[in-house]
Amino acid sequence: MDLFGEVRSILQEPPSPSSFFRLRGLFEDGSCPEEVFVYIDEHLGRWPPNIPRYIPHMWLPKDGGALPRVASFCNAFVLTDSDTSFEVVRSWLGSEHSRGLSLLGLPRFRISAEQWQMLGELDALQALDYLDVSGCGLGEEGSAVICSLPFLKGLQTLDVSSNAIGEEGLDALAAVPWSRLETLRTRANSLDAFALGGFVRGEHWSTVRTLDLSNNPIGEDGVERIARARGLASVVSLSFAYCNITSGGLARLARGDGLRQLESLDLSSTSIEDLSENAHRLERFSKLRELRLHGNRLRAENLAFLLEDGVIPQLEVLDLSVTALGDEGIARIARCDRFESLRELRLAGNRMNADGARALAQATWLSGLEKLDLGLVNDARLDVVEAIANAPLLPEALKQPWRDRHARLLARG
Repeated sequence: MDLFGEVRSILQEPPSPSSFFRLRGLFEDGSCPEEVFVYIDEHLGRWPPNIPRYIPHMWLPKDGGALPRVASFCNAFVLTDSDTSFEVVRSWLGSEHSRGLSLLGLPRFRISAEQWQMLGELDALQALDYLDVSGCGLGEEGSAVICSLPFLKGLQTLDVSSNAIGEEGLDALAAVPWSRLETLRTRANSLDAFALGGFVRGEHWSTVRTLDLSNNPIGEDGVERIARARGLASVVSLSFAYCNITSGGLARLARGDGLRQLESLDLSSTSIEDLSENAHRLERFSKLRELRLHGNRLRAENLAFLLEDGVIPQLEVLDLSVTALGDEGIARIARCDRFESLRELRLAGNRMNADGARALAQATWLSGLEKLDLGLVNDARLDVVEAIANAPLLPEALKQPWRDRHARLLARG
C-alpha cells in the first residue's frame, strides 16, 4: 500500500489518539508530500477538538528552532525532559507550525516568573483548554504570575499540583474570572485549613466539577470549610485522599449542608477509623455513585454503620481495599442485601482467607458486578481460588481468571 493509501486507511477509522499515533508514525522524518498534507489537514479539521494529537519528540529539533510543517497536525504538547532549556522550549512553542494548541503539559519545568510571562504571550497558547504546570516550583509568586497569563481564564483543566502555592497562590487562583474551568488539581501543595480561604471566598468557582485536594494537610477544619463553600456547589467529583481528615473530619462532612451535587468522593488513606458518628448521614449525598475508602483502618466492626447507610443502594463503585476487614468484614459485606446499583467492588489487601472467600462467593449481588478486585489472583491460595472460581452468580468474565488459576494449581498437584 502506498503512502496515500495508508493515510486514507487510518483516517477512515473513528478519530482517536491511537489512530493519530499511527498516522504521525508515517512521517518520522517530518516530511510530507503536499497533496498528502492537504488531505490530512482537511480531515483533521473535522476531528473533535477534545481528542489530543501530541507532537512527537522526533519532530522537535534538539537544539531548538522551527518545527516541521507536519507539527501543525497536532494540538497537544507535553514536555518529557524538564531539563530542556527555556530557549529551546520557547522556540518550539513559538514556531509557526505550533498552531492552536489545546493541551500543554510542562510538568517540573522550572523557569522564572519573567519567562512564564514570555511563554504566556505566545500565539500558540491563547486557545488552551488544558494546562499542566505541576511540580514547577511556582510558590506563591509564581502562582500569581501564572494567574495573570491572558489565556488562563479560558482553561477547562488546570493542574498546579506540587507547587507550594500557599494561601496567596490559592487566592490568586480564586481571583481569576474563570469562564470554563471544570477540573482543578491542587494536590500536594501543603494547603492546611487556614489556606483554604480562596475556596470559601472565591466567586468564580461555579463551573468547577472536579476538585482534587489530595495530599494536603487540610484536616478536620479544612474539610468543614470546603463542605460549607458555597462557590463549590457544582462540584461532582472531590478527592480528599491522603488529607488526614480523620473520623472527625468525615463526621463534619456528613453533618454539613454543602456539596450536594457530589457523585464521586475519594477518602482514601485519610486516617478514618470510626464510622459510628456517621451512621445514616452519608445518604445526604443523594447523587453519590462512587465512594473510595481505600487505606483506612475501618475493621469489620465499623461496617454496620456503612452498610446500613442510605447511600449504599445508590453506589455503583465502592473501594474498601486495605481496610483491615478480614474474613469477618468480607462476610458482612457478602450478607448485605442493599447493593442495588453496585458495579465495581474493591476488596484487595484485606487478608481474605477461605472463610471470607466462601462467604463472598454466595453473595446474591455478585451478578450485577462488572469489576471485582480481590488482589492478585496469582498470589491467592487454592481454597480461596476454588471458592471464587465456583461462585454461582459471579459473571463469567470475572470468574475466568480464577478458573485459570485454579486449573494451574491443580496441574501442579
